[in-house]
Amino acid sequence: GSTHFQKVKIAAKSLPSLILYQLYWADDIAIAMKLRGFGKIFPRGVVKPVDFKLIHFSQISLISLAFWALSKIGTL
Repeated sequence: GSTHFQKVKIAAKSLPSLILYQLYWADDIAIAMKLRGFGKIFPRGVVKPVDFKLIHFSQISLISLAFWALSKIGTL
């Protein structure tokens, strides 16, 4: 059996392709919804924007660095 760390390394390697696949899927769904007429009328609910702060940038950077480091460990 594989250890928890080995499973994390496998997930770190497959995460970028998984994210790209989901982005393509979301784009297809957005086009289909637009073609069906969604979004032409004023939406029922409006989401207020959230200010992007330094802590958010730090969190994104830390997570990205962690996945990058895990992917590099797997190539040793």
